[in-house]
Amino acid sequence: MIDSIADDEKSKRLQILQERQREIQRASYEKRVGQIYEVMVEGKNEVRGQIIGRTSQNITLNFTAQHGEPEVGSYAKVLVTKSFPNSLVGELVQ
Repeated sequence: MIDSIADDEKSKRLQILQERQREIQRASYEKRVGQIYEVMVEGKNEVRGQIIGRTSQNITLNFTAQHGEPEVGSYAKVLVTKSFPNSLVGELVQ
């Protein structure tokens, strides 16, 4: 079967689709700022001094803890303070 769509057109359509998806994700993440989520602790980013966790929606939420750090595999409540294109940032809630 012959492909009736040129490669340039395919690339253009894919770029439009990906940009729209980024806009949707950006808006979705921005709505989460100010909310508290329960996250599963996955590890620590030593360079940034942040703990890495995931929400029940599988969103990466990097956060800081003022007093003690939760153990990997445990759950923690985190207040979202900032959103980025591919993740959220927050602070541990005691």
